[in-house]
Amino acid sequence: MARFDAFQRSIAEAVARRLGQRPEGEVPTLIAALALTATRTGVERWASAESPGDGDDSPVPYVERSAELLRTLLTS
Repeated sequence: MARFDAFQRSIAEAVARRLGQRPEGEVPTLIAALALTATRTGVERWASAESPGDGDDSPVPYVERSAELLRTLLTS
């Protein structure tokens, strides 16, 4: 969990730099939380999968799927 927290802070810092805002600002914090939630959801789904798709033992496809679902929800 500490690694996820550190990862979320680093995402917020990167977003803040790009937007010219403070890392603790509302927008960078929210974007970082959404990104981390998509990552956690994908990793959790991968970890609980009975048989990973296409013989791939990587969580990346699951994280990508979560990110795509989030993108779809935010644009609909």
